Amino acid sequence: MGLSPWRMCVVEHPATDTPSLLVRTDFTSTTYQVLITDLTHMWKESLGRREIIRRALEDDTSIDPSEDAAQMSILLGKIQAGLQGHHQTTLRVDRSLSTDLRLTVTSALPAPLPPLRWHMLLHRQPQTFLTAELTLPLLASHAKQQDQIRSLIVHLKDKDHVIGKLVDKLEASGMEIGAVFPMAVGARPTKKSSSRNVASKFVKGLSIFDQDDWRSQTKASNAPTQHLGDILRSFTHDAEALPSTSPTMLKVAKDEWWKSSEPQNTGTFGHLEPTHSSEDDDVRNAKPSRWPSVDEDDTSQVRVFRAWNPD
Repeated sequence: MGLSPWRMCVVEHPATDTPSLLVRTDFTSTTYQVLITDLTHMWKESLGRREIIRRALEDDTSIDPSEDAAQMSILLGKIQAGLQGHHQTTLRVDRSLSTDLRLTVTSALPAPLPPLRWHMLLHRQPQTFLTAELTLPLLASHAKQQDQIRSLIVHLKDKDHVIGKLVDKLEASGMEIGAVFPMAVGARPTKKSSSRNVASKFVKGLSIFDQDDWRSQTKASNAPTQHLGDILRSFTHDAEALPSTSPTMLKVAKDEWWKSSEPQNTGTFGHLEPTHSSEDDDVRNAKPSRWPSVDEDDTSQVRVFRAWNPD
């Protein structure tokens, strides 16, 4: 499928220093790639089928992707929905001491299944990666928009020429322009102004396009945008990526905002393991190496991990 357009990343209960984040994903039937940027840095996680199954086992997730292709599809769909901010999903940023970005996606599942919690460990990429994935596409998009503006101006001038010819024909035939545009009834040419110029005061579309005046007006409104949606509009045509309600203000990233002042209980993330007691070790050692199956003998004690598929 390829990478999706950039979209706003909706973070649950963000810290005061959490900046605006953009996310871009590429999900297949057995793999995924996630890119996240704060417009200063970029992080990436790419997992294949084996890595996904291994993480699901380590995190003891509510969905078993090793069972069959359907369960893998459901799992990846839930992760993707969480990154897109769908209903009954949340996305949390977990602070760390490293340069990695740690995320937790939570998605509700039908009862009696507990919610799916999926941990993600995105590695910070070199600045050249951000340049290739964000800066250069922005510059290319800007250049394309400038070409489109120049082309539009040419088309407007062509239309102005055609409209002028039509108005001249009307005058030559003795027909008043008000007969075509009732708003301009009574508009007659003067020694200094043509009938088109007079009528344009009543019919806005009749006025000749003034490129210099248009540029001066747009220049006055060209203050740097602080709306994240405006930034997304500059290089994506995906309507779903844009804000649907009030504009989201751009929040600039501070240095190493993702780091915590204290070690975090990060579970299976990286080399930081959660603290646990000897009793926890006993439970962990006694735990089966795979998800239990409903076909096992004592089904009254078995926790069903198969996710409900609405299809």
